[in-house]
Formats: sequence, C-alpha cells, structure tokens
Amino acid sequence: GDVPEEAISASPIIERLKALLHKELINQPARMQNALDALLLAETMMMKEEGNPSLIKPAVLFAGVLFKSELVPETDQNEANERLGNIDSWVELMDKAGIEEPNIKKICDLIQTTLDDQRLENDESAIIWDTIQLERLILLEEEDDLLSEAVSEVESLLQTNSGKQMLKRFKK
Repeated sequence: GDVPEEAISASPIIERLKALLHKELINQPARMQNALDALLLAETMMMKEEGNPSLIKPAVLFAGVLFKSELVPETDQNEANERLGNIDSWVELMDKAGIEEPNIKKICDLIQTTLDDQRLENDESAIIWDTIQLERLILLEEEDDLLSEAVSEVESLLQTNSGKQMLKRFKK
C-alpha cells in the first residue's frame, strides 16, 4: 500500500543490475556482499526519507562495490576498481539493466561524488552518502579500537534522520 510507484518500477531493473554486478564480481563475493548490504541499508532509509529509488539503488550498488575500506585487501579494491571503477563500465551495465538514459547520467553523478567523498545537495545524495558511511562502520564492527573513533567521525557527517537513528546501534 505505501510503496511508491518509483520503487515498484525500479525493482526488475535493480534485480538485473544486481545479476550483472554479480557476474562481474564472481571472484569477489565480499565486494558483492558489500554492495548488497549497502542496498539493504539504503532501502531501510528510504522507508522514512524522501528520494528517488530509481536513482538511489543503482548508485548505492556501485558505491557499495567501490568504496574504499581499510579492511578490504588493496588487491581486491584494485581489481574491483579495474573492472568497475570507471564511468564507461557503469553506463554499460546500467544500459544492459534497462536504466533509461537520463537517469544514467544522474546516477553516474551520484556515484562519482560519493566516491570522491563529496555530496550533491539533494535527497538522493544524502541517502547514498549516509549509506556508505554506515556501511564503513559495519565493516569495522569487529575492530573495536577502530570502530569507536569511526563512529565519532561519522556522527558529524550523517545527513539524514534515518542515518542518525541507525548510528545508535554502533554507540557503546
């Protein structure tokens, strides 16, 4: 009943994009899992936050695969970046998934600004930004000495009320 029309129309496209990314990352299941975990976080935020899921979901999947983490071996990061770290590969995969041309450019802008540790001034960018910040914390959960410092840093960076609520799970 409360599911926005954009979310319904985006679902089959997102499933195709996930399958295409999985194919690209067949030898890197941890990177694919990062992307899926980030997508789940974003979907949770979108229940309470404004934003276009047709833009947010694809951008979060790519950002989830490509964001840098101290806990992911550099060779894995380099391999993922080599395969998926440029706009041409994003455009190709999104086109194969059936994403419309005008949205591809918007999604590419969202991905690039997030990977550059920047934000656009829109709801979609805020959700993607918060998702990636929280995903970093999830990867640090096993590292108590790193986690508390990261939580303090992320607290000042979060943009959405949902992200701030989700942060409470990391505070001890």
